[in-house]
Amino acid sequence: GGRERGAWHLRRDDLLFILLGVVPGAVVGGRIGYVLIHWDYYSANPNFIVDPGQGSLELGFALLGGTAVGVLVAYVLGAPIGRWLHVATVPVLLGLTLGKLAMVLGGSGQGIASDVAWATAYLGQGPWGSLAPEIPSHPTQIYEALITLAVLILIGALLLIGRFRDQDGRVFFAAISLWALGR
Repeated sequence: GGRERGAWHLRRDDLLFILLGVVPGAVVGGRIGYVLIHWDYYSANPNFIVDPGQGSLELGFALLGGTAVGVLVAYVLGAPIGRWLHVATVPVLLGLTLGKLAMVLGGSGQGIASDVAWATAYLGQGPWGSLAPEIPSHPTQIYEALITLAVLILIGALLLIGRFRDQDGRVFFAAISLWALGR
């Protein structure tokens, strides 16, 4: 079908084009965020700003960059932006949750050293993503995954009871705001 079905019709080819914009937008946004966080280093070494083998990405800016470019692509296509944001809410939260849990498998994101029973330590050669993986530490990636899962469950429940019936994108911004607050 085409756009003749109305302003709220979602086209599969629009989804592909939006995704083609979201991914590089997230990568560029994530890199900008990482550079800003480590500005003292990158201001002294500006040639490393675009070096993909050095540094990393920052998740908050990646989400902002991907969202901004996705909205821009939807606008250019004449697609219903609010509806696409509404549809993207649960997959984005699920992706954030699973991504954080995947980081645990790579030994990334340990918090401060701790002797609590659930502290994580990674032994052996690795390659681990933490600076001192053998020191038992708070599993911050698990904490963030659980918080994101709680937001996902809350937003899912609100969607099921019909709280966000208008499908205008407000649920996306509510979900991301709750995620950021929890983070």
